[in-house]
Amino acid sequence: GACLTAEGRYREAESLLLRAHAALEAYRGPDHARTKEARKRLADLYRAWGRPHASDEWSARALAATP
Repeated sequence: GACLTAEGRYREAESLLLRAHAALEAYRGPDHARTKEARKRLADLYRAWGRPHASDEWSARALAATP
């Protein structure tokens, strides 16, 4: 997902990153380091895509899950 974001392939990256986040949250839990990293990658995607509102939402979710 991060590589697709870097290449500007935002729709593909979004699909991949959203599925990855859902799987990580289901199997590892919302506070696991990998799940938090997935949220950060989603925030990075939306920032690069020019969607600051979505980026802010994912950044807030990443911070809220921090113990």
